[in-house]
Amino acid sequence: MKNPKRMSKNFQIIKKLQEDLKDDSKNVELLNKIGIYYFRIENLIKAEFYYKKALTIDPNNIGVLNNLAILKQRNSPKESISLYKKILSINKDIFEVRYNLSQCYSSVGKILDAKIELKKILDIKPNFTRADRMLSLITKYTKNDDHFEKMNHKLNNESLDDKQLSELYFGIGKYYEDIRDYGNAYENYLNGNKINKTIYKYDIKISQYNFSLIKKFDYTKLTINSKVPRKIIFIVGMPRSGTSLVESIISSHSQVFGGGEVGYLNKIIGENFLKNSILYKENISKLITQSAERYIDSISFLDDTRNIFTDKNLLNFRHIGFIKYIFPNAKIINCIRNPGDTCWSSFKHYFENSLLFTNDFDDFGKYYNLYEDLMSFWHQKFPNLVYDLNYEKLIDQPKKEISELLKYCNLSQDKKCFEHHKNVDTIKTSSFLQARKGIYKSAIGSSKPYDIYINKIYKYIKS
Repeated sequence: MKNPKRMSKNFQIIKKLQEDLKDDSKNVELLNKIGIYYFRIENLIKAEFYYKKALTIDPNNIGVLNNLAILKQRNSPKESISLYKKILSINKDIFEVRYNLSQCYSSVGKILDAKIELKKILDIKPNFTRADRMLSLITKYTKNDDHFEKMNHKLNNESLDDKQLSELYFGIGKYYEDIRDYGNAYENYLNGNKINKTIYKYDIKISQYNFSLIKKFDYTKLTINSKVPRKIIFIVGMPRSGTSLVESIISSHSQVFGGGEVGYLNKIIGENFLKNSILYKENISKLITQSAERYIDSISFLDDTRNIFTDKNLLNFRHIGFIKYIFPNAKIINCIRNPGDTCWSSFKHYFENSLLFTNDFDDFGKYYNLYEDLMSFWHQKFPNLVYDLNYEKLIDQPKKEISELLKYCNLSQDKKCFEHHKNVDTIKTSSFLQARKGIYKSAIGSSKPYDIYINKIYKYIKS
């Protein structure tokens, strides 16, 4: 069940546009707009239908081609690549299209092609510093690297806004970390995070309040869903805790499709249970079933087979109580990593307008405490529901841990899972480089050079 007011408005607009379309069935602008509104309400199948119908009329319409390419990035980045290339054959100077193309290349492991596109962007628009930051992520720097010099020079450009400067600081921080100048790496990551903290104004008190509501919710009012059309594996945890690695392992199995970081469940829970409190006084069974159906409908655009589906939205750990009832046959894997390594890896990662608690060590420490407290709550309330997977153990004894993980998921011992880094499928996560490396031990203890800066988080962490 979607948010009534928001959904009603969107459907009214779609209905009006469709009425207008009856009088002008070949109006590409109308077809494109209908596609856009279906995209907004997450009906991606219908959005794709209208975009493609528009392209049968005007095959070279850049706006429609771009909208379809963005949509197809979710389930077919190779198709997106073809669409972006077509746009660039019409107009080679659209830097936003080149940026999206670079992301598609990265997701399918074509890192050299991604670098080429990012460098072209910077030739077209030097102040598009997002390209600088992304280029830094796929570059292994040595001292006095030319790209570093260019980023450093841009810091003096007074025309850059705070967001652009933040992107540069993260890119420069990556350079210094690569050459093991940890002091300067920290200072630049800190500068970037300070800017983001100011821009987005995250308040830990809001998270503390929301977590208290989650724990106060009366889960005994919920009923077990008796109609589960598909098995889901939820992979949860704090950011940079190994969730991408775990999904890469599991989704390499022949019976599993890796869905990546999808946000459907959070919206469904919010709209059905946590916002409209009047709803959970009656028709609970119907709501539970509708929640499952809506989720399955949403993921069907990504994969419409009967394969097991992995959902790697980290913050789904907040909704474990609902998962138990909506998807009683689901598996839930909670990824645990050394708090210091988790914190530092998150702090140096640019999440843009998400996971905003990572922009400040105090916020991170307090949020980590909320996470641990809530996971303890779930373990006590629903024993044996969640499988805790230790990142360090996985790295140290991969064969043993992968075998046990597959056993928990009721999956056969597929050889591909033990060679997951060879998986040619798209990695639908910002950790695409790490996931493609396979098992490597250098990430363990990665925060040690920065202990002097991050030790304050430990005063918040119980374990």
